[in-house]
Amino acid sequence: MSSKSQSASSTPNREIIDDTEDRLSIHTHRIDLTQAHLPYQAVAGKRLGSRKHFSVYADQIRLSGALENPGRDIELHAREIIIDGVISLDTSGADAAHDFAPGEPATQKDITPGAAGTDGADGTQGGDAGKIRICAQRLVRLPSASGKLAASDLASIGAKLLSDHPPRIDNVSKLAPFEFARTRMFGPNEVSLTLDQGLIEGLAQLVLASVGFDGSSRRIRLSFELPALKLTGTTKFSGSMRIVSSSFGCRLIASAAIGRDGKIGTVQLDSSLIMTAPIRLSAAVVSGDLSPAMQQTVREQIQAHVRAPLIDVLLQRFADQIHGATLGLLARGGPGGRGQDGHAGVRGESGADGAQSNRTGVLTNGNFGFPQEAIGKDGQVGGRAGSPGRSGPGGRGGQIEVNVIEPIEFALIYSVDGGDGGGPANPGEPGAGGLGGKGAMTRMVDARTGKALEDRRATNGHDGPQGPVAQGHGNTGPQGAAGQPLHLNGKAFSGAQVPAFGFSDLAPYLSLSQLMITQNATDLDFLNAANEPALNTVARGYEWLISINARFADPDAAAAQAVGAPESKVRAGIHNSAVISLMRLQQGLDFYGHSYNWTPVLNLENLMTRTGQLIQLGKVVEDQYNRYLDKAATDKARMRSFIEAKQNIDRKLGDFLTEIDKLRPQIEDFETEVRDYSEDLRYQRTVLLEGELKFKDELIKFLQEEEGLGFEQFLDMLATVIGCAGGVVSGVGGIKTAFDAVKKATEFSKKVSSVVNIFKQAKATIESVRKAYSTVKDYLDESNPNAAKILVDGEEFDALLKKYLGKFDAAGELRTAMDYYLELVQARNMAAYNYTTLVAQLLNLKTQHDQVYDTIQHLNAEVARHQDNVLPIYTAFVKDAYEDLQRNLLRNIYQENRAYQYWALRDRQLKTSDLNIATLAATHERLISEIDGFREDNEAFSDFTQKLTISAERYPNEFAAMLASRSLAFRLRIRDEPGFMNMSHVIARKFRLEFPEIDGGDHVLFVNLVHSGQALLNSDVNLDKPGVLHQFSHRPRIRPYRIDYKDQTNVAGGNLGEGDQGYIGLSPFAVWRIDFDINGNQWLDLSKLKTVILTFEGRMLGPGRRLN
Repeated sequence: MSSKSQSASSTPNREIIDDTEDRLSIHTHRIDLTQAHLPYQAVAGKRLGSRKHFSVYADQIRLSGALENPGRDIELHAREIIIDGVISLDTSGADAAHDFAPGEPATQKDITPGAAGTDGADGTQGGDAGKIRICAQRLVRLPSASGKLAASDLASIGAKLLSDHPPRIDNVSKLAPFEFARTRMFGPNEVSLTLDQGLIEGLAQLVLASVGFDGSSRRIRLSFELPALKLTGTTKFSGSMRIVSSSFGCRLIASAAIGRDGKIGTVQLDSSLIMTAPIRLSAAVVSGDLSPAMQQTVREQIQAHVRAPLIDVLLQRFADQIHGATLGLLARGGPGGRGQDGHAGVRGESGADGAQSNRTGVLTNGNFGFPQEAIGKDGQVGGRAGSPGRSGPGGRGGQIEVNVIEPIEFALIYSVDGGDGGGPANPGEPGAGGLGGKGAMTRMVDARTGKALEDRRATNGHDGPQGPVAQGHGNTGPQGAAGQPLHLNGKAFSGAQVPAFGFSDLAPYLSLSQLMITQNATDLDFLNAANEPALNTVARGYEWLISINARFADPDAAAAQAVGAPESKVRAGIHNSAVISLMRLQQGLDFYGHSYNWTPVLNLENLMTRTGQLIQLGKVVEDQYNRYLDKAATDKARMRSFIEAKQNIDRKLGDFLTEIDKLRPQIEDFETEVRDYSEDLRYQRTVLLEGELKFKDELIKFLQEEEGLGFEQFLDMLATVIGCAGGVVSGVGGIKTAFDAVKKATEFSKKVSSVVNIFKQAKATIESVRKAYSTVKDYLDESNPNAAKILVDGEEFDALLKKYLGKFDAAGELRTAMDYYLELVQARNMAAYNYTTLVAQLLNLKTQHDQVYDTIQHLNAEVARHQDNVLPIYTAFVKDAYEDLQRNLLRNIYQENRAYQYWALRDRQLKTSDLNIATLAATHERLISEIDGFREDNEAFSDFTQKLTISAERYPNEFAAMLASRSLAFRLRIRDEPGFMNMSHVIARKFRLEFPEIDGGDHVLFVNLVHSGQALLNSDVNLDKPGVLHQFSHRPRIRPYRIDYKDQTNVAGGNLGEGDQGYIGLSPFAVWRIDFDINGNQWLDLSKLKTVILTFEGRMLGPGRRLN
């Protein structure tokens, strides 16, 4: 078997077309299926049989119109099948190969006189129907065949009708004069007040309130409202000034039944006025309410006004959207061929003419007699009539299977009947007898007188008799055998409840290629997701991959047997990868497992150089991929490309392990940070709870009176909060499914035991935070105190804290202790968050490694079994190998885009809808242009040196905690450092440390300066300007520093980044830690340390730059 696969390397849809001798299969992500995709194209006037079966494997299939594949299968396998409009799938059998029209007899074979007519040929059996198989999680019916409606919700259809066809109704309708009040104010007699020149106003403001459809009666209903109507007019007392009634509304309910032709029947329109009070008209000092009779008149006039121009039209348009939105499944046998009519018998042979004779004819008693030889001979009998051909039977009915997990919510029609037999053919006519021969001219004499008479022609021969009738007669072909009954979810449908059908039942029907395509497409959607709806779509994609592959994640013999053991492992890998991806999603991480404000540790210049190198490599691999897809290539040539691609993926296994090894020390760094900050946090919590701090009682009283909140609970709530600069990242929280699934796997359980597995968004109010805390506190325990975090907007959180702490002296004991506690909370929580991101990345790499490994084993088995035959899974694998390089390139572009944001402090959303190398190269070029644009908009960076004093007076709590932990943690706040005034884009490249109170003698002091990885930068010198502050997160930076007190010129360390090694420089505005707890520092007495001099050198922009 040979196969031809095709696809454009630029398409993000990743379509694979497998075209073999007897089947055409399409493996893709999404497809709008039309007849052009199928192997059968209709021929006018004849239903021919298709040559190939047809199948589609996709995540989503959209159907519109009729799809035909006569006599061959149509199989649709998908997560979702959207039925758009009136749809039919037709595998009914082809017309019979031999089917003869009436009046077209067989061609006469023997044309000799008197020959029997040729019998008609037999009609043949009608074509057997093919099979229809639909396997999906759900079938979704759209009421519109136009493809514009995205859902089947009736209300949205009605709303769209009004938006597409805005009502064109006159806003006013005239009213005949009517009395609305009587008065005796002007004399003893009653005076009648009438409304003249009356109008009903507000009729153009028609609103569709609701829609309905009764399927049993096929009756549609539209409910409209006119919300703001009023009556206006003049009276004898108001002159030309118009008076206005109180406002009222009107509800109109229109309904009609839909006929079989889609046309609506008689429209029933009911209406009622909507009044919160009587409709009142006031003229001068006289007022009156509309009488019930007049209300009826107004209501009827409203009905008449709006019905003709709008109601009937909208009802019919609504009916058009609903009518025919059913699925027709047709697998009927083809009609049998009609036999051929028999040919008429050939006329009999003519008789011989009479011969010239020497004898004479005689006239005797008035009768002429001729010599025998002169008389013409009789004609011969005509040929027998040809028999009609036998009419063929109808074709056999087909088989229809519908396997759907979610209930089908629409009516479908189907047919598996056998085809009708061919109609009877007709016999030919019997052949006419042969013509008699002509008599010869004969000399004549009168027998009585012997006198010669005028010559006369002898008698002609008689015509021969008509030939016999046909021996055979026409027949009606028998009806073809019916196909199997309709099967729903594996069982014959009897009208009773449809059997349940689950993901494990559906899974074997789907192709591995299809699932791999869906996995990659969902990954790409994750990469591009920029808002909550997009993230929800991504979540649904991963949940599908988890559900459909769940039976393979905990394999049993049946699961392995369903698809084969090697493939079963690949599907398990897809399941595990989707679980980890969903975990990243619920944590608010991006596609690559980074936090919303992550920046790479490599600088922009380094990353851009690497991107250029990857683009050149990508062009080579892309050429290899295109050679594989070349239609003109032989299977052996394509297999060579496949083997080369496979070798590249083999090497990828080693790359995964390398990446995993790189992540492990980073995870350990964050784990250490979490542990160190947690220890400081416990100490500071004790200080706050047990210490006798001035104003503490006032805060406790304030919390109790204002919020009913205890001080300890207040501290514990704050300990779970992460304040996010720039607002809470979209998509965080709510999806716990991933962690539950991950924890079931033994190999992952230890890794996830200390990560943050519940993220909860909240508004930065005490009530909102308290409510969020109550829902997550049960997840917090001694084994993982960081299991849950609450994310709030950073600026709103600062405002919240100011409400409770702002009334206390900023330099007082309570305020400084609380500030230090909150700094430790934020540092610890962000470290825990970033620790979680790295664990997610590690798990992702592990699942990718396992999936690739199992895929290779599966491919090895397929190659051994099929040798040089090209299979769809090979194409999927080659595409995956090609796209793996594309993803590597895209990841580097993603990193350089993040590095650009850190460098330029400009937000820049990376978008990609295509993964080909040329497109990615263009994305890279656009970034270069933006870098040039930034440089044109700004001055060159300038160097700076800034000395900072970290003192016990300024940081009393920090220095007190240092004595226990032998490390000094402190925060440099951007607003509290006057030395950086009039600077922006501040990046530190180097540092120096001095400890004035330490008398080192001949000792050597070795410390680590640790940057927490949470950085704040400003893009303008005006810190109050909106959008100026930018928060970033990156890997903690641990930088060594050595002072030789014997020779203080003998120092080591002090480098932070932005040098030749390619690392980013660091923001000074962060939580720093000086770690003294290092081997060799046992001599150091930290109780004497009261001051640290920290000097930064770096680059910045000044206030003179041109602002954008």
